[in-house]
Order: sequence, then C-alpha cells, then structure tokens
Amino acid sequence: CCPHVSPDGEWVAYLSLPLGGEKYEAEKSTGPLHLVRTDGIGDRVVAETARTYFENRAVVWRSPTELIFIDGEGRTRHLDLGSGESRNLTDKVLPTFGWLIDSTMNWATTGRPSFSPYESGRRAIVERGERGGCQPYFSADGRWGYWVAGAGGPINRLDLTTGEVSTILRKSDDRLPGDFGYLYFPMFSTDGSLFAFAASPDEHDHLEGNYEVFAAESDPRTLEISGPIVRITEQPGADRFPDIFARPLPLGRQSGEAPLAVELRPPGEAGEWTWSFGDGDVVRAEIGRHTYRDAGAYSVEASRAGERLTGLVRVHPAAAPRVVRVEVTDNGFLVRVFFDEPIVGDGAEVVFDSGREILEREIGRDGETLEIRLAEPLTRLDRLRLAGIGDRASRPNTIGSIALEVEPPLWPGRTEGLVFLWKTGDAPNLVFDPRVGASRASLLTASGRARFDRFFRMKLRGGLFAASPEESNALRWALQATNELTLEASVTTAGKTPIEAFLVDFGERGRGSNFGLIQRGGNLFFTVRTSPRQPTNQEVLLTAVERHRTRHLVLSYSPGILTLDVDGKRTLETDVIQGDFFHWRTWRLAFGDQWGGGGDWGGELEGLAIYDRVLGVEEVRENFLRYRRELGRRPLLEGLVVEARLKKTSPVPSLDEIRPYREALIVEEYTIERILKGELPETSSDSLVVASWGILDGRRVSSGATPNEVAVLNLEPFDAQTQLESVYSANGLGRSPEYFRLLD
Repeated sequence: CCPHVSPDGEWVAYLSLPLGGEKYEAEKSTGPLHLVRTDGIGDRVVAETARTYFENRAVVWRSPTELIFIDGEGRTRHLDLGSGESRNLTDKVLPTFGWLIDSTMNWATTGRPSFSPYESGRRAIVERGERGGCQPYFSADGRWGYWVAGAGGPINRLDLTTGEVSTILRKSDDRLPGDFGYLYFPMFSTDGSLFAFAASPDEHDHLEGNYEVFAAESDPRTLEISGPIVRITEQPGADRFPDIFARPLPLGRQSGEAPLAVELRPPGEAGEWTWSFGDGDVVRAEIGRHTYRDAGAYSVEASRAGERLTGLVRVHPAAAPRVVRVEVTDNGFLVRVFFDEPIVGDGAEVVFDSGREILEREIGRDGETLEIRLAEPLTRLDRLRLAGIGDRASRPNTIGSIALEVEPPLWPGRTEGLVFLWKTGDAPNLVFDPRVGASRASLLTASGRARFDRFFRMKLRGGLFAASPEESNALRWALQATNELTLEASVTTAGKTPIEAFLVDFGERGRGSNFGLIQRGGNLFFTVRTSPRQPTNQEVLLTAVERHRTRHLVLSYSPGILTLDVDGKRTLETDVIQGDFFHWRTWRLAFGDQWGGGGDWGGELEGLAIYDRVLGVEEVRENFLRYRRELGRRPLLEGLVVEARLKKTSPVPSLDEIRPYREALIVEEYTIERILKGELPETSSDSLVVASWGILDGRRVSSGATPNEVAVLNLEPFDAQTQLESVYSANGLGRSPEYFRLLD
C-alpha cells in the first residue's frame, strides 16, 4: 500500500503490510519499505521496517534519489538511495504512527491535518492544532498543504505562507461526473500540473465503497483545477489512494501574469525551429521568444525535420498583489502583511495614521510578506497605509493606496511568562517556547462526551479535555521554576453541583493534584499542593457561582499570597495558603475533571491561560476588557425549545462503517407538539429534521427518545454549527437537518 511515484517517474516507493491488515490500524501499520521501477522490474527492500502515518501514506520524495519515510519506531528518516545512507530527521520514538515531513523540510503532518513547522536544527516538530478531516499531504514546492476537510469533502488547501484556507473541490461539486460526489484520497503530481482523487456515490466505507479514481489538470501556482475532470477507473469496489505523474514536457511549463514574456530553448543541437505559440502566432527562430497579452492556457509547439517538441504556458490575468491578512507578533513589535504572490517594495509608502515610528521594513524570506518592525509595541487599533507595492511580473502590477486596519491580538494583552494558552478550539493557541525558539500550540485531546459548542468552547458534561504528558510535564517545570502561578479562564457554570466536580485540575484521580479549581454546590474552591502528602493540600473558598453566567476569573498564587479577580475586580486576597511547589508531581493537566475521570462538571470553558508569574491588577483588568470585547463580537442566536414526537431516525453507524472517524451525527425527524421557547421560521413545516450525536469518542450516544415518544428538544440552527463541518453524518432520511440538538 501507500505507493508514491518518484519525481522523475522512474520509481515507485511502497509499503508492504501483512495480510489481514486491509483496514486502518488503530495504532500503527508497519512493514518493509520497497522500491520498484514503474515497469515492474527491480523490486527491492530499502528499509526493513517502516510505518504509515495515520491512514495510508508512508513516504515523501525529496528528489529522484531521496526519500523521507517513518521507521518502525516512529522516527522520521531521510534516505539517500544512491549511497544507501540514512539519517534521523526526528529523534523522538513514537508509540503510534509518525510524522511525514515535506520535501522542503519545513512542514510535517501525522495524517491528522496539523501542518506543523519542522525545526531541522533540533530534529523536532513544533506542533500545531489539528484541522478537521484527514489525508493531508504537501505540494512538492512547500507552498501548500491540502487535505479532505470533512466526511466526503470538501478538499481544501492551506497556504503555508499566509495561513489562508481555500477550497479545491467541493463535496458533490458540479464539475464531478454522474453521482460521484463523495471525495477522498487527494494527490497532486510533483510538478502540480495534475490532480488525482477518488470519489464514490455517497458511500463512505473506504474498504467496501465503490470509489473510482478521477484526474484533472491543475495550475501548479494555485492548485486550482484548470481542466475537465476525467474518470480513470471503471470497476466496483474501493479504488483508493491514487498517485499521479506528469511527464516533463520538452519545452517545460511556465506561468505568470499578462503580459507574460517567455523565452523557450529546445534541448539538443542549436538550429532553427518553427514555433507555434498557441495564440495564432507562428515564427521561425532558434529560440522561442514571445509575449502573451491575454490570460489563458497555451500549448506551445516547436517543429523541424519531423521532430516535434511541446510545452505549456499558463497566463493569469494581470492583477496587483492582494493582501491576505495582517498579523501582529513579537508582543506588538512586529507587523506582518501577507500577500498572495511575491512582491517588491522599493520606494513603497508605508506609514501608520498614528505616526508611530517604524524602525525597519523588509520583504520576508518567503518573498510574499512585508515585515514592519516598530519602535514601540502596537497596543491599540491603528491604520496602516500602503502604496507602491508591486508584483514581479515582467510589467509590474502595483497596488494603489490602500488602508489596512491593524489590531493587536485582543487577548491576552501581554505574553511574558505565558506557559499555556487555549482560547477556543478554532484558535491557533500559540505559546512561545524559549527552549525551542519557536511558538508551539497548546494542544488538548477530548475524551468521553466532551466536545466543542458552536463557539468552539469546551462543553464538558460527561467528559474532559487533557494536555499531553509532554505538555503537562513542561508546565510543571515552568511553574516550579518560579513558584508562581496565574490561572485565567472564562467560565460558564452550570449551576449547583451537588458533588465535587473539577473545572481545572493538574493531577490524577486517586493519586493527587498539584492544583485544581473545584465546584461544590454553588461555590468554587482552589486547591494547591504545597507539601509531600496529598491529604494536606491546602484549599480556600473562592466565590459563589450562578447558573449559566459567564465570569472572567483570574486566580494568582505565590507563596503566602492568593488573589482572585472576577470580571476585572479584586474579590479575594488571602494568606491562608502557604508554601511553594517543590512537592509537585508529573501529572496531567485536564479540564472538566481529573485525569482518569469520566467528567461530571457541566459547564463551558474558554479563554484559558496559565502564567509562571503573578499578573498585576491593571493587567488583569485589561485582559478582562479585551476578552469581553471578544465575546461581544459573537453573533446572537435565537434558540428553540420544543416538545416534539419522534417519527423516524437514521440508524447509528458502527465504528467500522465510519473509519477513520470516531464521531458521527445521526438525523431524526420530529413532529412538533408544542413550542416552549423561540419561534419557528415561517417557511418551516410541522415537522423538524434534527441532527444529534450518535457516536462520541468511539462510543454510542443515546438520544433518549423512542419512536412516537414525546421529548423536550433544546435546539439551535444546524447551519450555525461550524464545529460540525468535518463530522461524519449518517443521514438516511433524505432531508438535510435544520436544527442541531444540544446535549445536556
């Protein structure tokens, strides 16, 4: 499995797995890595044990003689096929799967779409948060990451320079032939000129579904599909994970914006050729020089004495560089403006409306970013005016005067001493790590019924989110180094909790806790370990809580001083807790329960930050105001509560049916008996089609309703649930869901 063609089309690298493994393994798929010529000759083993990443990809070609693969212990390795020399690209032994690193050695992915930076000097991955979907890979030039962004599509791309996400092919796209609209297994040729994928007639099963392979021409610069989609296979069953090779054209492939001047040189002996440039112009010359005035794709041909050479020129419409986004980093000292193509900025105007001083400006190493270094940090909204920025076309296209609003990251206000950051599940959540000299993502994994709501907050009834052992251990040492702790959180409580329930805990059930935030009844408590025995953990009552009210909490502790600020106001300062963090243990940071628990706190968490220092009163107040502004930007949504009678439901699929996913929605149809809250749209009928959870964390979730039974449904419009875009949906009712049923 996992075949991949070399850049010169001469070889195929593939992994050989044991019989009986014709499914996605839960932990890893391991076997010998082979190399065979594309004519079927010369099969040999080049690595005795190699792995897939999560799902069925196993190698990246760096050149026609260099392979990147994952060895049997989960390390990423570089193999020189000419000399046979192999070296580690990563040093960490992984228990499951592994990282594939792209051909430029700048990016890496595990098979779950994360597109994380690779630090070659440290032989390590600086992890980024996962995106929904599966089957990620990279363009050979290192510009793009692409993946299947949801169950059956769409196939998306990520500009690895700018961070901009766009769609290559939609699920059930109009360009797809027949009923084949359910998409998986994307792969571009090395030169980016061809695109292959597989599609089925709405059959998900990757082993039994009738997937057929399709291909199309693509634009190497943008990965846009540029020609008709052609069906390649014609047989029942799952044709999957295709690869595709574009043989180089003798005159090559060129692209650029109109007017585009090209100079084409045939290989071999010099001499006169007859040139046909594809736009009606024909000339006789030794070198093909031509200027294309209009956008389009042009086939070029050079011929003489029965010899015929071909090439392709793509001409894009003339356009000035487009600003993709503006980013403020380095604690407000660096403003970066990302464009959609390489730029030149000699003589350009770059000024702020505020008149703030610019120390330096330059084009970034990627050629597409304007980097502006400031004398003072940008802490408030400002306007940046640009003029005279041009592209690198033969006749440069220059932007006129434009004004860009530049806003510092709203929250947190300062990042000094920040050791953990988790704003929401769709935020980057990056923390600068001085050990690696780069920003890493604070990553959390859900278990049980924990999930995101439509704001990507943690919704924690029946589950928890936990940091990795590595992240937890790094947090322990950072806080022990200073013996200071600040925990900041935006907390929406679920009212009284008759039992002890953990909102935040740095410990393990049955063993102990370094610190924790606990709800008992209608009160919150803080506990911290300052001695070697768990029963002597010191504890203090913090504040009362109210049902469904969101409060901004900042809890700070240094030996002998504990403070609490609620919504920017100091509500508690006490010395009842004494001692430092010397006796802390290596436990897990978790939200919604202690690690090892099932999760019994019923509220929502977001805006989480942990610092290895104590925040000042003014900083606490500023952070509260900033996060309140963040919350104020969220659109209001009218919920709906109804009594309704269940008519029919789509069956809950098995885990085998939805692999590689572990979550699934089902769809139910109800007849409305009574509206308890909210209003139905005028276009609604007397029945509702409702999506609800069928599987969470690999376990079946019961809706609690049986046919003809009347139930109370707490609903929100399904279109507003962007957190569900990548989730598999088992819908056998023939109607799209109108609402989403909220779990308790």
